[in-house]
Amino acid sequence: MNPQSWKKLRPLLLVALWAGSAVANTPPVVSAGQVQNLVLPTSRTTLSGTASDSDGTIVSSQWIQTLGPNTATLTNASSLTTTLSGLVQGAYIFQLTVTDDGGARRSARTYVRVHAAPPGRGTVTEVHKTSPSPGNYGYVVYLPAGYSVGTNWPVVFFLHGTEHKGDGGPEELERVRREGPFRYIDQEGKDYPFVLIAPQTSLHGEWNQFEAQHYLGPFVSQLQATYKVDPHRTYIAGLGLGGGGAINFAAVFPNRLAAILAAGPRSWAGAQSISDGMMNAGLPVWAIHGKDDTAYRYEATASWFDQFGTAMGSTRGVLADYTAPLENQTAFFRPATGGWQWVSGQTAVDPSGAAPSRPVLFTIRNPGDQAIGDIVFKDPNVWDWLLAQRKP
Repeated sequence: MNPQSWKKLRPLLLVALWAGSAVANTPPVVSAGQVQNLVLPTSRTTLSGTASDSDGTIVSSQWIQTLGPNTATLTNASSLTTTLSGLVQGAYIFQLTVTDDGGARRSARTYVRVHAAPPGRGTVTEVHKTSPSPGNYGYVVYLPAGYSVGTNWPVVFFLHGTEHKGDGGPEELERVRREGPFRYIDQEGKDYPFVLIAPQTSLHGEWNQFEAQHYLGPFVSQLQATYKVDPHRTYIAGLGLGGGGAINFAAVFPNRLAAILAAGPRSWAGAQSISDGMMNAGLPVWAIHGKDDTAYRYEATASWFDQFGTAMGSTRGVLADYTAPLENQTAFFRPATGGWQWVSGQTAVDPSGAAPSRPVLFTIRNPGDQAIGDIVFKDPNVWDWLLAQRKP
């Protein structure tokens, strides 16, 4: 080959060598999650996909509905986790597509079947304590009608008040059925569209942060694995001592819950860093307190909301603009003003019907004392608010 021919051929050879040495892009791996079975009236759920790319990164993800009896609403459809709402009876298919930084795409599908509400009522079972160890709680569990068909049920852990402590055995566990939702199930024939679990703390138990850390936290994990419940819809509600327990559990595990509901809680705020952690986790909180409660003062609950406000940028305490009118009022945090707004009623929406951008609510009932359990737990709007919250 003469020098002139080599000069012309050399660039072509270099391009060929470079192309041959280039590594092909490996497509991403994607999963759209498990098949779900819902039972009406439950019409919402969460889809949680996963994706990975062995030779790069995932740059985008998108959920779409490909089949169903109606068009469901997908919230945050461009995230790996999306919330579905507006589901009706029938079968749905949803597809998750992800793209990596090399432009390769892969898709996966998952299925959601919504079943009609079955006839009959849910069931209540007492599970008695089997050993004296502190974390071995006896508990009462309610499984809704259709539990055997459905999957990913919401679950509410209900923490009782001071009067209903016991040893978790056959003689004393029934005490937790004397108040709140279990009393309505037993005595009024109430049914709920979620799994309800009420553990019984010992005579020395306080539902404090130590108990949450060492005993209640592992118990919740164990029962999440035992029953067919949705980890994105785990809630803690409580009354009196148990209301404080709901706050204390969230203080220790702010990222494990979808929301908490505390009625007349016994709990004073601790270090600001604890409240910062709860707000940084985006935890929805609703506390409802009677102004005339002499056992557990509403000012104690306000101390938490002072700290919640500080964590969200407020420079004013939650009670700064509370004038104690003879009516029920609820405080909403308003990021635009950096303060709290009090509106009339035990409500999760303002007079215009809009929910606050941060679901952190403090209701003071006036008149109202410690006996507010029925006022809170018989209010369907309270349950609607709780069950609408979902952990990402």
